[in-house]
Amino acid sequence: GVLALNGITLPGKTDAEHKHILFSSCNDNTVRIYELPSFEEKGRLFARQEVRTIQKGPGGLLFTGDGTGLTTVWKMNA
Repeated sequence: GVLALNGITLPGKTDAEHKHILFSSCNDNTVRIYELPSFEEKGRLFARQEVRTIQKGPGGLLFTGDGTGLTTVWKMNA
């Protein structure tokens, strides 16, 4: 099941080159990364327990919080 969703836009040289990314936290201790609008899976982030919250930050930063109470900071590269 899905526990949390969030999305970011990674900048490109032009508006048409921007990448729109969806993060979907699942109850299998992963956060799946999808490129929009195709919903093509681009990767996964792995946690010790279920990721219960996903928050975007400035400059391509992503914050996740899992069931252990651990907060992790991720840096997204274009």
